[in-house]
Amino acid sequence: MGSSSLEWLNQDTRSRVANSTASRVFQGARRWINSALYSPLIVSA
Repeated sequence: MGSSSLEWLNQDTRSRVANSTASRVFQGARRWINSALYSPLIVSA
């Protein structure tokens, strides 16, 4: 009982950490893509 609940808590924490890491990577990639797209427009203007 105790060990199974502890394992579930571990899994929940791990998935939460993975989600936060993925969202942070996704935000960074989106910002990089936005800057890469907008830089030529600013330079050409």
